[in-house]
Amino acid sequence: MSQIRWIEHTPYPTANTLFDLAAFADRSLYSVGQAGTLLESRDSGGHWQRRWLGTQHELRCLKTFADGTALIGGADGLLFSSADGGETWHRAELDTNETLHRFFFRNRSNGWAVGSFGLGLQTADGGLSWTATGPDTPFWIRDIHDFGDGRVTAVGDAGRRWESADDGLAWQEFAMDTPLALTRIVWNGDEGWILGERGQCFVLSKGDWRRIDLPTDRNLSDLHWFSTTRGLMCGNGGTLLATVDGGQSWIGQPLPVSTNLSRLIPVGEDIWLTGEMGTLIHRSGAKGAWALISSGRLNQNWAVAEAAPGVHVTVGEDGQILRTENGTSWELAAVATSAKLYDTTFVASDVGTRGWAVGAKGALLRSDDLGTSWQACALPHPVTLYAITFIDRLRGWAAGERGAIFRTEDGGETWHSLNLTIPGALHGLCFVDESHGWLVGEDGLILRTNNAGKTWLQCVSGTETSLHAVLFRDTQNGWAVGTKGMVLQSRDGGQTWQKQPVPGTADLNRIRWSKGGMGWIAGEDANLLVSPDGGEAWRRFPKATQAAIKDILPLPPEPDSDHEGLLLVGSNGLIMELRW
Repeated sequence: MSQIRWIEHTPYPTANTLFDLAAFADRSLYSVGQAGTLLESRDSGGHWQRRWLGTQHELRCLKTFADGTALIGGADGLLFSSADGGETWHRAELDTNETLHRFFFRNRSNGWAVGSFGLGLQTADGGLSWTATGPDTPFWIRDIHDFGDGRVTAVGDAGRRWESADDGLAWQEFAMDTPLALTRIVWNGDEGWILGERGQCFVLSKGDWRRIDLPTDRNLSDLHWFSTTRGLMCGNGGTLLATVDGGQSWIGQPLPVSTNLSRLIPVGEDIWLTGEMGTLIHRSGAKGAWALISSGRLNQNWAVAEAAPGVHVTVGEDGQILRTENGTSWELAAVATSAKLYDTTFVASDVGTRGWAVGAKGALLRSDDLGTSWQACALPHPVTLYAITFIDRLRGWAAGERGAIFRTEDGGETWHSLNLTIPGALHGLCFVDESHGWLVGEDGLILRTNNAGKTWLQCVSGTETSLHAVLFRDTQNGWAVGTKGMVLQSRDGGQTWQKQPVPGTADLNRIRWSKGGMGWIAGEDANLLVSPDGGEAWRRFPKATQAAIKDILPLPPEPDSDHEGLLLVGSNGLIMELRW
């Protein structure tokens, strides 16, 4: 493969948790998160795009400086630096494989990086070089504060607090009045604040740390003081608490989401919140409303299809159908159902292109304008459908719950039910021509026909694992995929099947073939398998998301290049393009 590029069509919300956010002086913004996520905005957060750093490791912390330099820290000792306002990033070598969890800089030169299993690194040259000077502890260090006079305080897991009076040369460990992790330490004048899990909060006043009660039992992640009296703290479940009396009382604030929040970052007069599932929440000014920054939807996408060259359609939860003509912005289509939609297909003919979508409770939709609008069609009896395919404009098949199989020979004007005694659900359907077709479903069921569906024969699959998808490249060579990493191969039209070894045991949802002959399998836990040898062997492709991948669609080469592509859709609104 040539150089791999991931293009996230809906960079926010994304399936990946965003751990941190920071701004440069020119108001350009960056956010980092799971699976190597680096998001960039050059217009103060109005639009975002994903940058590729060549890693799928978590990126946990981010620090920018007024001179245009910046640092990113993450898992496996990752440290990236930029000297040009984020235009380019370069990986630095650190003598550690631990996770860098948090940066703290008291000025441009002097700073700390803390993280997993007692990691404590100190720099005196703005991050060009680092020295290990952290506490000798097996616990994660979650945060650190350097007063600049030799005193340093750090907090971490199991209620631990560490103090140094000599700039980190020697440390003393203290156990706070909790066994839970402490996540943040912040100073408000001479008063110290420590946040932790399950609503734990401690305040240092007159030399003693005392616990205070907050109106939440959620894990707390960040706190910022705007003055000695005004502050905000955030945490899990969309928790946002505000005080106007220096922390004597805290009041819950409404937010447009209930996801877990990781950071609270002031940028000028604005405030940003980051969190799970790519959450980015913005408030403009002290009295502005909180707004979820989003170019897409969080609903799960179950399937994707090409309506015409360059026109793609996804279907998913709550009757959601998204459509794009440029590959970057997606618009909601007009849909006549709120049912969950599981599959979609388009078939072109000399009289036009017709699209179909199927889903829960007998949902059957038709589109004659390349997916812009959809109309409901009738079935002989309502049943959840999981798969649909058309041989040509007139002849099509749909399959679903309780062994339901429907056939049309008049372009979907009427549908006829096949009376087959199949107790379980049918999940996958494939025809390679007008005669040869296959169905797969629960308990390892595989059916085949060689007479256009007049009769169906049950095959011996050799497994009781549920199968989700089937694909034949011709009348002889095919594959079926399913739960627990099951991949079956047939070389004789489906009469016999052999199990193929694949990495992992994640449920597999779909199999496709790219134009260049590479096989691809999509699955849960962001699993993407690839076969460059015609499906003889499969290997795991590097992850670029944490989302479940429900469907994949081969894309043609880009103009003036031979770079093939793949469009991935899945949970938490995932729509992502892979180019190689």
